[in-house]
Amino acid sequence: MCKKISFFILFFIGICWGDFLDDKIKNFINEDTYRINKNFIDKIFFNRQAFFQDGIIDNKKILETLKSNGLLNLKFNNPKEVNIIFSSQTSPIFLLRTVNSVLASMGYSYFEVKKAEYDEGRSSIIFGFTSEYMIDPLIILEEMNKRGYIFNDVQKINDQAWGYSVTLFDSRLANARNIELGDSLDLKEVSGEYWLQISDIGGNMNIISNSAEWKPKIVFFDRNLHIVDILNKKTNINNIAFNVLKDVRFILISDTRSSTILKSGIRVEFHSFDEEE
Repeated sequence: MCKKISFFILFFIGICWGDFLDDKIKNFINEDTYRINKNFIDKIFFNRQAFFQDGIIDNKKILETLKSNGLLNLKFNNPKEVNIIFSSQTSPIFLLRTVNSVLASMGYSYFEVKKAEYDEGRSSIIFGFTSEYMIDPLIILEEMNKRGYIFNDVQKINDQAWGYSVTLFDSRLANARNIELGDSLDLKEVSGEYWLQISDIGGNMNIISNSAEWKPKIVFFDRNLHIVDILNKKTNINNIAFNVLKDVRFILISDTRSSTILKSGIRVEFHSFDEEE
């Protein structure tokens, strides 16, 4: 009796996996392509359990399999209006900055934010642009992962729109320099703006400017790019020290008048509170 029950449970789970997997494949390549290539699809997705991780469908592996077998068509016959939608439990400014960075890294410099919403801690942003191709979802997955996001789900809404539900697990900025306790960094940016990234640790920071005309503007952000504090100085100095609290994730170093004041460079020293006592 137990063996029969076990067999029934496994059979039922297998059917469910099959249904979920088939639905996801159809979503990515459309019903017609699925129907025409049904026998081939059954062959390349024979080991259905391999396309799930801990009972959750593995979008990345499905997309990789479809692409490597020539079934993921992302090209249009002519340029079309394309939309990509991102949804995440984070601040709109952080999500916007991250996707801007992703699109720029892929060579997309002309795009618009068509809609942005923020409700109960969840951001949703629609990006639009004209292209002969839909952006490769595998590249988006990879680039977003580099910036600290994991994917909950990927949906093809239609040929010209894809949606991505993501979770921020490790907030990162592409242009932020990571700094740890004990580090001394010599930095030089033509823009004169310096972004630092800190990993859940407090300490004492000292910044020395190569310019004697510096009027410091230092902005402290949390992991979602919400402003925690702002430090402004109205007099010219070339050295400033301050405490960094644990809830600070990013620091923007600039000048109250023009960021170009700091283009000649700065030195940043980060020490534990104990070292300063």
